[in-house]
Amino acid sequence: MDLNHYMGDVILRSHGLDLVRLKPCHIFPFIDNLSDENKREFSELYESDPLESLLQCLNDDMTFAVVKGNDPLAITGINENSQMWALFSKYMRLNWIRFARASPDLIGFYHLYHDQISCDVWTESDMIVQWLAYLEFEPIFLSEENHILHFVRCKSVDNDISSRISRPVMH
Repeated sequence: MDLNHYMGDVILRSHGLDLVRLKPCHIFPFIDNLSDENKREFSELYESDPLESLLQCLNDDMTFAVVKGNDPLAITGINENSQMWALFSKYMRLNWIRFARASPDLIGFYHLYHDQISCDVWTESDMIVQWLAYLEFEPIFLSEENHILHFVRCKSVDNDISSRISRPVMH
């Protein structure tokens, strides 16, 4: 197997993880290892098939796979309305700390295209809610009808979680 064909061009590399454009070769290994939480979310909340949903994302320029070696750990994207989304494989549990440390770079990448990013999360997804809080997303409202928390994060120097601005120096 040609690893470059599988991996594609690396868009972002951080903490041993690579962000690459989503390709068909990522989808089946990912679906085979889709997290139980995401399976339940697709079944109970969206009442749709995750495979069908991911196949529709192949033509979207802003849909990516987060891979470690040959393993797709997550598939994530952001749409034209600045709505970010992410799905996770079972392998993510083994790489959660690595992913959390790389996540500020992912958010920084998305902020290159959108000054404000929003994200809707099912209230049953405690780990994702904590991840968004770590990334300084603010919960804006809760839809009690479908148990969705709506988060927003705005790009600014003050809340850049990986700010590279130098501290002031006295002369």
